[in-house]
Parts: sequence; structure tokens; C-alpha cells
Amino acid sequence: LLPKESVVNNEFELLIRRGYSAISPNLETLSLWISNTLSELCEHDDMIYDFKIRHKTVESLIGKVDRLLSQGHTFETFTDVTAAISDLVGARVIVYVPSELVSLHASLMAFTRLKVYNTLIHHHEEVSRSLIDRVSEISPFAPHLEENQTGYFGIHYVLEPVFYDEFYQRTKIAPFNKFELKLRTL
Repeated sequence: LLPKESVVNNEFELLIRRGYSAISPNLETLSLWISNTLSELCEHDDMIYDFKIRHKTVESLIGKVDRLLSQGHTFETFTDVTAAISDLVGARVIVYVPSELVSLHASLMAFTRLKVYNTLIHHHEEVSRSLIDRVSEISPFAPHLEENQTGYFGIHYVLEPVFYDEFYQRTKIAPFNKFELKLRTL
């Protein structure tokens, strides 16, 4: 349970646990969908070092909400916790070299089964400005830039699966939430 200095009270914790319980089967389904999608996007790519997928436990979700509330967010923001938190499911693809990120980024931007909500480029001073410019040119909107001191180059996304309903001949949003994907160098 929560530490004594927690901002989340017992009633709100119960609300979070109930909401999480209601969507946890969807998180499993989304994790599987992401795994299949990444396998499809990354197959035959020998520049991929590794990819992993995880979904938050209810305890880590409560901890995140507690941290956000202590930073000034309000309870109203989290009445639907699953809509307020974009990283209930997260994936990370690690590649050997920065230029491979540009190639994967282009594949993601062309992939019609993903809707992109947000793009953030993590970079350090040694990353060529031309790589950042190439990523920006391919993006449907200007990515946010954030310098880091850890030495890796990465592109972080908030995405949502999109399905095409062949019977109704239309596109529809998946029955589960947005997720985060991090492409980064080793």
C-alpha cells in the first residue's frame, strides 16, 4: 500500500485499483498486439539489438499517480486514470547505431495501424543535427527536443493502435489505450 506521506488517499487508491482491474485484460491484449506489430516492423532488421514490452502493475500505477499529484496535478485529472496515463503499456526497441533510428522512425510514420500523438527526441551534443533534422522532416508534426546526458539518442512516442474494420469499411480505434514506444541506441 501507499507510504504515510502519500498524496493518494485510500478512497482514491481504491478507485485506481478498480479502474486498473477493469482494464488489465486489455493491457495484456495490447502488450501482445505491440509484440506482434514490432515483430512485423523489425523482422529482417539485423540492426535491432533488443526489444521489450511491459505493462505497469497496479502498484507502479498508484506510485506514478502519487508522484504526479505531489507535483501539482489535481485529482480531477485522474478521474479516468487509464486515459490520463499514457504509459500503462510501454515498449522499447534498442538499435546499434543512430542512423537506424531514422529508418525505424520512417517505418513507424508510414505504418497505418498506428496513430501518433506525440514525439520526443532525446539527444546529446554528440548526435549529428542532421539526424534530428531527418527525423523532424519525416514526422507529421514537429517533435519536441530534449537533451540528455546519458549518451543515447532516442525517439519516444505516444501511440495508439488503429484497426481497419473490413466489414464496415472504416477505421476504428482499438478497444485499449495509448501506449509509449521508445526507440533508442544501445
